[in-house]
Amino acid sequence: MTKEESWFWLCGTKGVYQRDIKKLLSRFGQPEEIIKNIEACEGVISGEALAELIKEKNNGDYIRRLENIKEKRIRFIYPESPDYPERLKDIPDMPYGLYVKGNLPREDLPACSIVGARACSSYGKRATQVFSSALAGCGVQIISGMAAGIDKIAAESAIAAKGTTFAVLGSGIDVIYPKENIELYYQFYILLRVYDIYTASQHGKSRT
Repeated sequence: MTKEESWFWLCGTKGVYQRDIKKLLSRFGQPEEIIKNIEACEGVISGEALAELIKEKNNGDYIRRLENIKEKRIRFIYPESPDYPERLKDIPDMPYGLYVKGNLPREDLPACSIVGARACSSYGKRATQVFSSALAGCGVQIISGMAAGIDKIAAESAIAAKGTTFAVLGSGIDVIYPKENIELYYQFYILLRVYDIYTASQHGKSRT
């Protein structure tokens, strides 16, 4: 098993969450060691999560899923990947697995995240247009969530200013949500999904 495969097994198994991964890595250090000592994981994480990891280890489905996402030109990036974003390593709860389409934001350029309400006010819309256009026009990379409202306006304004825009998705990376953003979806410089790739739609703190 390669290092990439072991990380994907840990991060890409349904029902295994950030808190579970954190506990296991704290105890065993590396995914390879978790696999070797899988029976010793009892009591470290929930029985349900452990059962899913054991099932994946035995049936090898994670290998087929990894091959499948590569065929779709989706990259799986983990903390030891050469292109794992340095900025993410500085946050307290760094994501252990990223699913990426396109290129990651450049580390040598500034970036700004613009997100907000889906049902935004006319003032919020105008303010977002002004800030996103101005920042993108100055070379600042604009990051949003591709949601309706402020997120969409921020991305569209960056594109109109001929800047670069990136999306951190709350749905599976191949799932266009909301549907009205279908045209915008294909204009992003990158589409990035934190953790699993299955969810149709998820709104939570991990993406933010």
